Amino acid sequence: MYPLFTPCAAIDYWQQRGYTPNISFRSNSFEAIRSLVAKGRGITILSDLVYRPWSLDGLRVMHRTIDDFITYMDVGTVKIAARPLTPEAVKVIDFLRQAVTRLDKPF
Repeated sequence: MYPLFTPCAAIDYWQQRGYTPNISFRSNSFEAIRSLVAKGRGITILSDLVYRPWSLDGLRVMHRTIDDFITYMDVGTVKIAARPLTPEAVKVIDFLRQAVTRLDKPF
C-alpha cells in the first residue's frame, strides 16, 4: 500500500463526505506532492486542473482516471469594487452563470 499525499484543501472535501483517508503527508504545495508522487513515494488524488505529466525535476507522473467519481470545482470572479464591469466582463459572467451548474445548489 502506497502512502497517500494530499493538498491541505482536499482534506475537508474527504471529511465532509464521511471518508477518513490515511494521509501520510499534507502540504499546500502541489509541486511538493507532485514531486513525491513522481519519485514513487506515494499516491495522490488531484483535480485535472492541477495535473501535469511531469514534476519540476523532470520525472514522469502517471495519471489514472477514477471513472465513477465526479467532483465539482467552484468557479468565481473577482472585480475591483470601485470600477464598473466592462461589457465584455458582464458577458463572461453571464456565460459562466449559464454554463456552470451544480447538482446540489442553484448557481
